[in-house]
Parts: sequence; C-alpha cells; structure tokens
Amino acid sequence: MDGATEAARQVDVGKFKLVFPADACDGVTDAAITYKNPAFATWEEVTGLGAGAYGQTFFSGKVSGAAVRMFSVTMRCAAGTHAIGVETMEHADSDGVSGA
Repeated sequence: MDGATEAARQVDVGKFKLVFPADACDGVTDAAITYKNPAFATWEEVTGLGAGAYGQTFFSGKVSGAAVRMFSVTMRCAAGTHAIGVETMEHADSDGVSGA
C-alpha cells in the first residue's frame, strides 16, 4: 500500500466469518466473544451461515494499520488438531472501494 491515500489504508466496513469443524467444536455464543474493536460503533452477527461457521459485520468506524486486532473469541473443541480459519467476506475502505 505504499503511496496509497490515508483513506485507502483505512477499513470502514467489513464482514468476516470463522470456519471450524462443527462436529468437534462448539458454536460461538455471545459469552465466547471476548473483544470487539471499539473503533466500530456497530457489530452485528451474520446469520444463515450454517454449522461450522460464525460471522460478524462491523461498521460505523474506521481503523488502519498492518495488524489491527478486530475480534477475539474463545472456542471450545474436543481434544485433537482442528482446522479453524477466518475468511474476509466483504470490506470497504474510506474511499468507498470495496471487495468481496
């Protein structure tokens, strides 16, 4: 992003989902969420993702930087090794440029 405007380096709106093995890990509940970045006034759960996925949309704020903590959750899974990932579903910067 060298040379990009400040607005292009900011995230204003975003949507992400956690994906995990539904047969080995409990679903995410409000009690499991330990942090939501306070730079965003609004956080909403993404519905309709099905078993093994949990999502959040955030807006009414902005952040910039190479590594910004956005969200933390505590998950409970059965013993063993599990593939757990984060997928960016949508985002937009302060210039209004978006991606999905």
